[in-house]
Amino acid sequence: MLISGTDASSLLALRSLYATSTSIDRSLQRLSTGSRIPAASFDPASLITSENFRTVLAALGTEVRAAERGEAVINTADAALGEASGLLAEAEALVLANANTAGLSDAEREANQLSIDSILASVNRIAGSTTFNGDALLDGTATVTVGGSSVDIIDAGTDALGVTEIDGTVYTLSDIGAGAALDTTGGNTENALAVLEAARVDLTTNRGRLGAFSSN
Repeated sequence: MLISGTDASSLLALRSLYATSTSIDRSLQRLSTGSRIPAASFDPASLITSENFRTVLAALGTEVRAAERGEAVINTADAALGEASGLLAEAEALVLANANTAGLSDAEREANQLSIDSILASVNRIAGSTTFNGDALLDGTATVTVGGSSVDIIDAGTDALGVTEIDGTVYTLSDIGAGAALDTTGGNTENALAVLEAARVDLTTNRGRLGAFSSN
């Protein structure tokens, strides 16, 4: 079938209109989807590249969120461990005071021991109340994992800190409390100091590990 000049001109106009409409439609799709390549028909090769890039971005986003969460957990735990360490420094000063028997009355030694007991209670409170999104951090069950690496957070309770063997007997921080094996009013100050030192090492060592993990 022959096409007259008029029909040919009309066809060219229709093709031009179609091309223009298609271009406008694609532009509208891009605007509505926020994507340069809203469908495979636009640019298959670029679409594949774009989707692969999206996958990479999604994976990176997951890693970033995990790292941020890990950082927040570590910061929370470190602050609590630092507070507990400061309390143990105060307890050490009180034990040293009780070790100096010259000029110190029984009432004063007992008052120092009461202060030590208060510190131990505070340490246990910190260990029991430090959480992140409802998960306990200082009960010995918490582990921070980021990018295939992990670090454990210690149990910061007085029954777990400062494990020390002295003359065949194992003591923990809880043993320096009133009425316990290393009650400082009973002349056990040297052993109490050894346990306290071990407890502080436990805390500072774990804080160091958390800090190193966070900086890597």
